Amino acid sequence: MDETSHNAGGDTGHLKLFRQIMQLEDSIDARKRDHEAARSTLDAAKRAESDRRVALSVVDDQLRAIGTDVLRKRAAVYLNGEQPNRGRLELGNEVIRFSGWRGHVELPLPTIADVQIGTVVTAPRAGVPLLDKIWPGDPRPSNTLLLTIQPAGDGAPWTAIVADLPDAADWREQILAQRRRLAEVAARRADVQGRREQARAALATATAALQAAQKRLESIGQDLAELQSQLKRSEHEKRQSPNREIDAAVEEMIRTEHEALKRLAEG
Repeated sequence: MDETSHNAGGDTGHLKLFRQIMQLEDSIDARKRDHEAARSTLDAAKRAESDRRVALSVVDDQLRAIGTDVLRKRAAVYLNGEQPNRGRLELGNEVIRFSGWRGHVELPLPTIADVQIGTVVTAPRAGVPLLDKIWPGDPRPSNTLLLTIQPAGDGAPWTAIVADLPDAADWREQILAQRRRLAEVAARRADVQGRREQARAALATATAALQAAQKRLESIGQDLAELQSQLKRSEHEKRQSPNREIDAAVEEMIRTEHEALKRLAEG
């Protein structure tokens, strides 16, 4: 092979490599646009997932509130047990709670078969550890709630006694009224529970979309990295090729033609 044909073959290989580099540049540009779009999709998916998580938290708070709302509260003494227990009596949507120095009691409203008012003699500091022994105060009559508890199943009924309630009559009326509203409370709980299931499903969908967006961004990122690696190898090969240089003007002409074809395709 003479020098002329060798140079022609070299120029042909160089030209092929130059066109390959341009194609890689085009692919990288396209993949970069895909990467930006995927990142925007991921950002939107993150916001949507966060919104769905907040929505579920709001419904969870509403559901929790049904069980923890306090409709009425008062200092009192719970007389069941080995010793009196002074603390706080609370009426909730579905339960009566007593929290004191010597323990806590919950009485579900559906188990309360009857509410009566009585009177017992108690000391002002009865139910307070130590003070009820060394400085109890003078005993005096106090209004008392007598709550008849009918356990579920075959359990025998028993009476819960809550003393030192000046407004025992009002407590009785409100407890009985709240018992009559139990069906309404149950319906409200069911409604909130239904909305919670919907919120959970929406969160699961948003989480799946977020995971898919993350995977797509990672996949495009890997493709982009591989294309950029190929471009570096091709550029290095082009620089290292001996006796295979073509005129810069020819390269510019080829690139101009290539850009013109791209604009036509995009138009």
